[in-house]
Amino acid sequence: MPDQILSQEEIDALLGAIRKGEVSLEEEKAPKEGVKPYDLTSQSLSLRAQYGALEEVYDRFITGLRNSLSTFFQQDFEVTVISREIVKFSEVLKGLTFPSYIDIFAMEPLFGMAIFVIEPQLLFSFLDVMFGGKGKPLDKIRPFTALELNSLKKITNLILSNWEDAWTEINPLRIVHKKTEMKPEFIHMIDPSDFVISVVFSVDAKEYSGMLNLCIPYLMLEPIKEKLSYAYLRKKEVEAGWNEALRQLLNQVSVELVAELGNITLSLDRVMRLKENDVIRLDKGPDDPISLKVQGVSKYLVMPGTFKGNKAVKVIGVVNSKGL
Repeated sequence: MPDQILSQEEIDALLGAIRKGEVSLEEEKAPKEGVKPYDLTSQSLSLRAQYGALEEVYDRFITGLRNSLSTFFQQDFEVTVISREIVKFSEVLKGLTFPSYIDIFAMEPLFGMAIFVIEPQLLFSFLDVMFGGKGKPLDKIRPFTALELNSLKKITNLILSNWEDAWTEINPLRIVHKKTEMKPEFIHMIDPSDFVISVVFSVDAKEYSGMLNLCIPYLMLEPIKEKLSYAYLRKKEVEAGWNEALRQLLNQVSVELVAELGNITLSLDRVMRLKENDVIRLDKGPDDPISLKVQGVSKYLVMPGTFKGNKAVKVIGVVNSKGL
């Protein structure tokens, strides 16, 4: 018989304490910890609302890229957004293989780097068209040659130029190409654990198609997040509406225009002694331009004359803030 942990006497004492309620049978709950894990991916909906203005950037980019590709290749293109999500960069890297075409660029003055990943099959179709073909895709993907990489710089510049133009209305940025990589393991400027905004675009021509993946580090947009919210966009729209209404109202306001022939400074005594037929010599000659004032402020230089029997002036210049 195995050794007992408690003696019979101790067991009887414990059972008695339980009957009297001196010992609780309920399991003690662990105290709540002060720090709770925060899963950023669970906040994807609120983040999309926070960065809602990016949808306008995507729309402008799509329109610009479609037009640029159509002009460059003399073909019709369709560019659409396939997906948009916030993921860890490690998830993006898992989907990349060698060879990839990864364009790394800065969005100055924002801190950090972003990337465009262009599907190799799409690029080989582009190259085929550039060299006289119809865009036939390769049966087997291979690394790009030096000549092909040099030719693809035109496509890279075209994409980055349209991405820069897409930001003009929201927050003007300067897009600067840094380098191109074909091996995903060489991408060290974005930490695999960092969250990125990943947007996949589909580029479709008649004979071929492919994907374009944009990845922007979430923290990269932090300095301008206020401008990227739907609330900020609505505020701008309201302000634009008021500005247009005010502009239309101001256009209907009547203002007084006075053509000033000239001026001279006289003493009060001289003014008091003026009489009929006195001649006052002004500071302007008969062939000198004179000032046309709007509500008392000089705005134009004009030449005096007559038009259809009435005195008139002809505008010959605009007075700037410095007076000329």
